[in-house]
Amino acid sequence: MILFTGAGTGGHVLTALSVIEQLRSKAPEIPILYVGAINLKKGQEGLPSIEERLCKEYRVPFIKIRTGKVQRYIEPRTFKLLAQIPLGFIDALKVVKKYKPLIVIGFGGYSTPPLIFAGKLFGAKTIIHEQTITIGLANYVSSFWADKILLSFKESKDSFPPFVRRKCEYVGYPLRDDIFRVKRFVQLQKILYRYGRSYPKKYLEQLRRLQYLKRPILLVLGGGTGAKVLNRFVLKYYRELLKNYNLVVQTGDLKEDLRMLQNLAHKVSNKHYFLVREFFYEEFGYVLNRADYVISRSGAGLTYQLGMLAKPSVLVPLPFSRNNEQFKNAKLLERLNLAVVIPQDRLTLEKVQLALQRLKDLKPSYKKLQAHFPKHAASKIADKLIALYN
Repeated sequence: MILFTGAGTGGHVLTALSVIEQLRSKAPEIPILYVGAINLKKGQEGLPSIEERLCKEYRVPFIKIRTGKVQRYIEPRTFKLLAQIPLGFIDALKVVKKYKPLIVIGFGGYSTPPLIFAGKLFGAKTIIHEQTITIGLANYVSSFWADKILLSFKESKDSFPPFVRRKCEYVGYPLRDDIFRVKRFVQLQKILYRYGRSYPKKYLEQLRRLQYLKRPILLVLGGGTGAKVLNRFVLKYYRELLKNYNLVVQTGDLKEDLRMLQNLAHKVSNKHYFLVREFFYEEFGYVLNRADYVISRSGAGLTYQLGMLAKPSVLVPLPFSRNNEQFKNAKLLERLNLAVVIPQDRLTLEKVQLALQRLKDLKPSYKKLQAHFPKHAASKIADKLIALYN
């Protein structure tokens, strides 16, 4: 058996699931188990975690363990979360002892350290994958027990302790193949059929129209949780933006923003293409491929996808991201002539318009982009797991 883990954010879980998808395709006989964590998000205690929801959707066998976490701020539940950390190690030891996996692979988040530790203790081969340029605390701790450390970005290696760097290997960011091969609506239809995803006819027609639009498509993305500053930017300046671009906006989990933007889109639908969605799922690869320009945050996964697809982007890094991670991601694309970075406190219509104009003149080196953002990382990792398993 191969035991997968990764908890807390979509970045940890979706990278793991992309590897599982490849593993199932290449070696369906290998048993897989995903071990997630109880939901530790404030106000969501007792609800299914993101890994539990996604594993159910992708039909991946799933169990969860109790875990705690280290917070970088103090609140009433901080000490309770700290006290729960030993419970995670106890539960992880029980899981590994029961299922006896040959390989334990972790993708970050608070479930990874206890399971990598337990795997090492019981003689399993242990691997972690780091998605970000600046490593998270969970993978920093897990690196002490991991036999192999796989990296999405070459720059991540220097963030690990010197004595574990010899275990690092650069493979890239695992993504589903749909991200870089779905460019036409007919291809998207096949993907939707395969995953059993059903959408209203009106929305499918809007997606189909994307491949026939003559004016450039400007895609605004705030990530899964949403970026209020980007949503409100569109709310304020949609008239000016629609003069030169077709607009596609993902609001994320911000219900009020979603409602207001949908009302605007409906209002101008007779004259302009203005598509608003809360989340993109299987259609995300298609939408991203059709976009001419992107305005977004600069999380690790999205940065990688923008680089891999060579999408000219205006990046507005989250100002309080851990270790200034989003700013570093954004500057990497800017150095590669693929992005213009605008700090959040300087975001204005004039700066965005100038940035979009400048992007037309930038000429990125596709050879350098391929070196920084290699494709098929999920397939490579799956091959490594199969070789280790056999």
